[in-house]
Amino acid sequence: MIRSATLTSALWLAGLTSNGLAQTSDTARVRAAYDSVTSLRAGYERLNGRFVTVNGIRMHYLEWGAPNGVPLVWAHGSASNAYELRAVAPRLAQAGYRVLAVDFRGHGLTRVTDLDFSIHDIADDLIGLL
Repeated sequence: MIRSATLTSALWLAGLTSNGLAQTSDTARVRAAYDSVTSLRAGYERLNGRFVTVNGIRMHYLEWGAPNGVPLVWAHGSASNAYELRAVAPRLAQAGYRVLAVDFRGHGLTRVTDLDFSIHDIADDLIGLL
């Protein structure tokens, strides 16, 4: 005799339940959301994304505002990246700031192979950027 849980599992794996149909529409919805966010990020990178080589690493940052604006450097927290400032940065730039939102070592698009670094290395990176 086949147990009910086993039969339900087999039907689910085969996609023969209503959950299988819901998953298909969820997948399409998730794909559309992913494509939308990917397009938005590509726009940010095209307009504001920059890379600079400092202290032997290729550091990513986002930049808004005129080059002669008052520099405002955004130093994100330990579990974040430069994109956390994207909603506020355009208004800061309109106020006359040159906004630099940095991806620290090992964050966002700043890749590193050597994870043996300290807060002092990050501070040196910021000095190198400026």
